Amino acid sequence: METAVPPSRYERRKQGKALREKCPRTAQAEWKPRSKSQDIVKLLEESDEDRIPGLIPVKYQRMAVSPSTFFRGAAILQVGRELSEPANGVAVFLARQAK
Repeated sequence: METAVPPSRYERRKQGKALREKCPRTAQAEWKPRSKSQDIVKLLEESDEDRIPGLIPVKYQRMAVSPSTFFRGAAILQVGRELSEPANGVAVFLARQAK
């Protein structure tokens, strides 16, 4: 079995510069407000369609606790935003630790 050799510092820097050409930092700094035609409540309701009906009120009670719990329960809003943002092709996976 072959062991993968990690790219050198020079190669990583070269890859980073190529990605910045594809998606420059200035493009990541631009902000566009969401479309007024996008109904946030409708998006949340649509995301609840495949959930157990009796647990939906519990979800919204938990979302009301703090901004953090709201966004945790409203992932559909974040995903929609991320799909419309400029991307450089690098996938980043983040995980939040439980309290």
